[in-house]
Amino acid sequence: MIWGRLLAMLLLLGPGVAMACSPRMPWPWKKRSPDGRHELAQVLSRQSRNPGATMSLRDLRTGRLLWTRNLEGTYGPEDVVLASGRPQVLLLGRTPAALTLLDARGWELGIWPLDKLLTPSELRRLSLARCDSEGWAREARSEEDGFSVTLPVRAPVGGGGESRHIVVKLPWVGLFQREPTALAQESAELRRLFRTHTEEAERLRIADELWGLSSGGPTKGNLELRSFWLVMLQDSPSPRALLPIAVDALGASGSQEELRGLIRLPWGAPERDAQILQVLKRRLPDLAGDYALRVLEEGHPAAPVRALAAGELLSRGGAAAEFGKTFIARDASLRADGALARFTAQAELAQELWQALPFCGSSRALLRAQATRSLEALLRDAKEQRPFVQELLRPVSSAPDTALVGCSEVLLMLGALADQTGDAPEALRLYTAGLEALAAETSAARLEAAQGPRLEATLRVAALLKEAREWRKMEALLQELLADPARRNPVCIPKPRVYDFSQTPGACGKKQPAETVARQLLRESKAENLEGRNSEGKR
Repeated sequence: MIWGRLLAMLLLLGPGVAMACSPRMPWPWKKRSPDGRHELAQVLSRQSRNPGATMSLRDLRTGRLLWTRNLEGTYGPEDVVLASGRPQVLLLGRTPAALTLLDARGWELGIWPLDKLLTPSELRRLSLARCDSEGWAREARSEEDGFSVTLPVRAPVGGGGESRHIVVKLPWVGLFQREPTALAQESAELRRLFRTHTEEAERLRIADELWGLSSGGPTKGNLELRSFWLVMLQDSPSPRALLPIAVDALGASGSQEELRGLIRLPWGAPERDAQILQVLKRRLPDLAGDYALRVLEEGHPAAPVRALAAGELLSRGGAAAEFGKTFIARDASLRADGALARFTAQAELAQELWQALPFCGSSRALLRAQATRSLEALLRDAKEQRPFVQELLRPVSSAPDTALVGCSEVLLMLGALADQTGDAPEALRLYTAGLEALAAETSAARLEAAQGPRLEATLRVAALLKEAREWRKMEALLQELLADPARRNPVCIPKPRVYDFSQTPGACGKKQPAETVARQLLRESKAENLEGRNSEGKR
């Protein structure tokens, strides 16, 4: 019976998900609830005929054993979440992948397989980068009203960046919820929704689902969907985040003639043209070589696309590789040592950035917060490519209606990067833009999460104003901070350590309350101002 149930669930989930997170090697462990009241323990069975484990929950205040249950498999401590203030447990099963909610008696209140929580497209894009060490959930925690699980989902194109996230909430009372809600799975309805929505983030979510429907290959039934992608590619105002998705979807479902039409498109966004090369490599390898030659002969304006084309020719060997070497020798950007690898990495970073950025403009606070986390991670992980990402974001951050307003912490992060390189005017501009965006934020959760960067950025703006000898602006800003309810929060100042990339995460040295730093800056400014006036008087 058990194996029959397991096999059924494996078939439902599909091999890419159900078996993706390998089962944990069994070992005994204990884990306490956030409030320290309950302790969950896994104990291995000593019976050779019935290997496995048992799980038990104990009330540490009374010492009473609340329940014990046999497990069909084993769990790691990262695969369980204990509630705070109540004896409930959430299990995150690996094989099969499912959420199981246990009540105060250890009985199952509900089981939610992943294929019931995610759409087929989302299942295909579920990020499993941390699967072996942390399981398939990015974050699982106990909240006031229930359990919350965040599932990391990749974009249809690009590398491993997790620019889409789904949050599943299992309340103590009521039905489970997910945000954002799952979209319809009928092609015609999704296309109708795409036409009626004006918000780019929502249109991108719809395109993700249409991409999933296109994955079945070229058939007569998806002719209208293929036409939808073709129109998008021929429509010059189409947002650049949508274009590579359209290329990839057409690559899976389009006819050979439709794919040949891709190489005749005029140069467009680098992400789109790079994806055309990837699609042709999968479906029509000979045509990929022709496209790579065109990119190099006509001199595509984007060096990362030229690098991908040169790499394609080199990988073919023979005459194609010789052509590639010739073009590299003629191209000053490509012939430098390590240029191909550097530009290839830049192409992937650009793809990930443009897939995450539209969600900064979402009307949903949750999607804005998750886009912020994605972009912050992108900047942190870029390392030596960080200046390239900064340059990509510079015109975006300068636009009057920039989507980055919805990702205010990213503006503060860019300000800190400019600050660390000594570009005071740029740092002041970005810090100010980020603080203004935070002032307009309506989500209490987002404001709470941004307290540290907000206070540090405010103090750094004050310090930069002091260096520019703009005393009145600086004093007005610091007086506002001294009236702030969060003024006693500790900060990493005078250096902007929240985004100090030379430090390990959380490293700060000795923290001080924000109000202490503010008063010190006010004392220094008064002394310097007085000294400046005295010097002018002597002259």
